[in-house]
Amino acid sequence: MAGTLFLAIGQTGCKSKSEVVFDDFAPILLAAQKSTKAEFYTEAALEAASVGADDIFRPNVVGTRRAALLKNLAPAMRKIAQGTQSEGSFVFTPTGPFDSRREYPGWSLLSRSFAWKIEDAVRAKDFGAAIQIFLTATQFGFDLCGGGAIDASMGATVINRVRKALLPCLPELNPGQLGSIRSGLAAILSRRPDTARMLKNEEQNMLMAVQMVQDAYRKQSFAQLETSMQSGSKGLIEALKTLKNEKPETAPDYFRALAREARTETNELIARAKEPASRRTPMPELKAAGRPWWVVARTFLRTGRSALGPQDEVLARTRLLIVWCWARAQASSGSAPTALAKELGDNTMDPYTGSAFPYRASGSEFEVYSLGADGRDNGGESNESHSEPDLTLEIEE
Repeated sequence: MAGTLFLAIGQTGCKSKSEVVFDDFAPILLAAQKSTKAEFYTEAALEAASVGADDIFRPNVVGTRRAALLKNLAPAMRKIAQGTQSEGSFVFTPTGPFDSRREYPGWSLLSRSFAWKIEDAVRAKDFGAAIQIFLTATQFGFDLCGGGAIDASMGATVINRVRKALLPCLPELNPGQLGSIRSGLAAILSRRPDTARMLKNEEQNMLMAVQMVQDAYRKQSFAQLETSMQSGSKGLIEALKTLKNEKPETAPDYFRALAREARTETNELIARAKEPASRRTPMPELKAAGRPWWVVARTFLRTGRSALGPQDEVLARTRLLIVWCWARAQASSGSAPTALAKELGDNTMDPYTGSAFPYRASGSEFEVYSLGADGRDNGGESNESHSEPDLTLEIEE
């Protein structure tokens, strides 16, 4: 299956001066490029959705049913593994606001299945297998983070699930096994897609939304909005009808302004993504005054904002796991290292502060944690979810 490269451009064409001319905002196909990785991932998703159709939305799959499902999903899981070792990158495909990639159900089921496989291997004390499955699924998750906001959210879910499945066995691992986790994760992070790439992809989704709303306006057909948004569509549809009735000649500029706002929103998010999370200034909450399109913008052009937090978290926890494995391996000989080593590189950096993780050691005991979203050092104190006030690994020793 071939991947595609998209670019959003405006087209006005040659029209008479009296005709109202609308731009095209939907991404337009420029060229095709093949990605073996993407082909494996798509094939795996569709196969998983087919063989596991009865269990995709089942909240709990246990016992013999889970065992049978894992057996049936084995070929799809092997394709994911092949994809992680293949050339190319995740191929992003822009979608409209009410559309969904056909791969999502299968990928969701596969993420749960990888976690189950790790849990089974841990219970069987087959730590080598657990580590290999964990690294494969983690690479898959970070690959998905190179898509749009929903792709990245699904990728973060995969990463979190398989990490939690592996963590219970960490205290039992030997230095060699800890070193495998550390080096494997370091390699994965060295290939991690830049957050700016995800945000630029999400901009394409925003422009698809602008195109969808413009098309609805031009046709004065709002059935899709009403069906998908239900009561939430009322204000949006009223705004579009008002535009048609009162100032139809300004409609093209109305939608051009929306597209400009999508690009401005993306640039603002990219600038903030470059800053440590705790030092990011809030995104501006633009008001209705002077922005008659504000209802549309509020509804469809804010999808990138919620994407940064999960990316910060998975990066912090993955780096923490690298540092933990490094320190634990050395502590197994009697003494934990007294300070973080240069050999760990950027993996000692807390994405919430831009500085090194707090690290303390005494004898064979050590502690490492992230300051979390507020950027304040609370001495490693955290809640049941290990997320605040400080963010820690979910390890229970």
